[in-house]
Amino acid sequence: MKKDLLNYIVCPKCKSEFKLEIYREENSEIIEGILICKSNHSFPISKGVPRLLDERNFEISKKQVQDSFSKKWAPETGAGLSGAAMIDKEFYNDWYLEKYGFKNLDGLKNFLKDKKFVIDAGTGPGRDALLFSEISDGIIFAVDLSNSVEGLQERYKDKKNIYFIQTDIMNLPFKENFFDYISCDFVIHHTPNPIKTFNHLVSHLKKGGQIATYTYKIKGPVREFVDDDIRERTTKMSFEECYKICEPITKLGKTLSDLNIEFEVPEDIPLLGIKAGKQNLQRFIYWNFMKCYWSNNLSFKDNVIVNVDWYHPIDAFRFKPEEIKSWAHENNLDIINFHISEPGISIRAKKL
Repeated sequence: MKKDLLNYIVCPKCKSEFKLEIYREENSEIIEGILICKSNHSFPISKGVPRLLDERNFEISKKQVQDSFSKKWAPETGAGLSGAAMIDKEFYNDWYLEKYGFKNLDGLKNFLKDKKFVIDAGTGPGRDALLFSEISDGIIFAVDLSNSVEGLQERYKDKKNIYFIQTDIMNLPFKENFFDYISCDFVIHHTPNPIKTFNHLVSHLKKGGQIATYTYKIKGPVREFVDDDIRERTTKMSFEECYKICEPITKLGKTLSDLNIEFEVPEDIPLLGIKAGKQNLQRFIYWNFMKCYWSNNLSFKDNVIVNVDWYHPIDAFRFKPEEIKSWAHENNLDIINFHISEPGISIRAKKL
């Protein structure tokens, strides 16, 4: 942890300032220590990461999601910092730019040029935070509920404009009206109460600042039924058990993909949410009947992890586009960009 982080964070419980006790320091980085606020709430610093969490008050689902994603991003699972989320960096960056209406990298760079404080809320493997840091002079806060920030802190400790924090995006350790840009990509639907989480994030946004978030979209009735039926069982499993369950599902996805079959759906089937037109067999089954993800750009293990990411976390809410628009309207936000794709809904909005 960099010492000057104290200039920005506050106690997540009472919003008072911290004082710092250092137990071990290396090359101006605090490796072990403790943060104590004026109300005597204390939080540890371990492995160079401030742990601004009160896990005693966690809902059961939040603890399960925390454990699931800690396993997902752990290097030993094979889906850690060199795994699925980092392999195809260009693809994910392009997808981010498309979802949130930046068009290209220069568009995002121009957008960020006057953004002093930026948060990657639910950073996971740190992909978005690293992108922001590379093209911006602003200060980037990369926060996550899971232990993923441990590996990020060790790997990127020499990056001067990123601070890694383990914390809860439903209870951020910052003052209100603080951030110029809040990015919460692929995260908010994994919180126990996504609407409440969104409202909390907006409270930390400056007037004129922008928030970008992505949520899962409600799919056709067959896919939703199968998802709910499988997840009813897999969310009760350990991460390792769910991984085993997802191996044959992933093999099915690969087999369907290898067939490389395209066919024509003659006309829309509204009752099933199926659109007319040319369809790839694997994607047709994937979007309409069950998640059996496969990408030739990833290893088999990484493909399995992508499926585990859907089937294991207890909290994985899905929404309709009009619901997400209502979140913005209720928070007095002006919608800048709204994007609907097969998997989800992306919104970028400005605080009025």
